Amino acid sequence: MNPLSEARAAVAAVAASTGLAVHATPPEVVSPPCAWITPDAQWLAPHTLAGVKVQLNLTAVVGLTGSNDAAATALEDQLWDLWTALQAANVQVLELDAVTLDPSQNLATASLRVAVYVTQEG
Repeated sequence: MNPLSEARAAVAAVAASTGLAVHATPPEVVSPPCAWITPDAQWLAPHTLAGVKVQLNLTAVVGLTGSNDAAATALEDQLWDLWTALQAANVQVLELDAVTLDPSQNLATASLRVAVYVTQEG
């Protein structure tokens, strides 16, 4: 497996361990609560002679089925579960974006920027 796919799979596995439905790429139809993974602006960078740093965005989503306050709280809870699980798995959390409420789509979203360090084989 290449380092990009390996990093994506590692982040997906950790996120799924929180009980969240996790998609390796943005889904065609969003069914919250869920999360998906996309490359960060700086996707791949050298880290050592034998390894690379892969940066990804993990976007978490909840539905706006009640009040905006309730959705924001549900998303914050979800993000904290993700943050602690990622840290426990030695995935570096670089930052957490602000919560975005989108009433037209009935969604609340936020993204965690993460870094995974992958050793290259061979």
